[in-house]
Amino acid sequence: MSQTNNYSFSKFPLYANETPIFRKQPNMVYVPYGKNNDYSDYLSYLYNNSGIHGAIIKGKATYIFGKGFKIKADWNGDKIGLQRTLNSINNSQTADELARKKIFERTLYGGCAYLIEWDVFGNMKSVKLQPFNTIRTCVDKSEFYISKEWTREQSTNSKWKKSNGRLPEDTVTLPAFNPLKREGKQILYLIDDNPASDIYPLPEYNSGATPIETDIECNFFQLNNVKTGFSA
Repeated sequence: MSQTNNYSFSKFPLYANETPIFRKQPNMVYVPYGKNNDYSDYLSYLYNNSGIHGAIIKGKATYIFGKGFKIKADWNGDKIGLQRTLNSINNSQTADELARKKIFERTLYGGCAYLIEWDVFGNMKSVKLQPFNTIRTCVDKSEFYISKEWTREQSTNSKWKKSNGRLPEDTVTLPAFNPLKREGKQILYLIDDNPASDIYPLPEYNSGATPIETDIECNFFQLNNVKTGFSA
């Protein structure tokens, strides 16, 4: 007597962290920063929800910053003028404060951007850090589009999903930094080298994003078990 067993197969999704591809879309003047134009939010999510990853980012940024800017005693230049500049690189920050924030952003996102402002005489009036998650750019990086409403995390109205490629209402368009054209405001855009992208950066830890996300989800799973009294 033979027994026949019937088996059925079901699909189960195989989750994987995909490296974003930055490509210009036909209906957009800018290149989306990730599939849903929200890659910076994803990187912030990893930083804010993984204690180990967050500590590494903060520790690395602290070590790179070191002791900040110091003028050597044997330097023969204008020490008073240089110290004045270091003490007030813009109207609200010292050079150390600006550098510390810049290093953190570049460690987290793989890039950073400065907002450069020239005076009427062509002298550099101010240097500020432009938050990297507020920036989008065109393919040749000749123009930059600044907005606080690119993604769900940055906009309470979530207009970005319905925009169909249109720029947010608060967008300011600024040219790329050009020392030969010293006028108005410009964006100095700095990103880490990566063969996968020359428009937006990929952070150094990109290849480790999957285990970082796994760590986060495991912690959420364990917390859920505790909150529900380990019941199904």
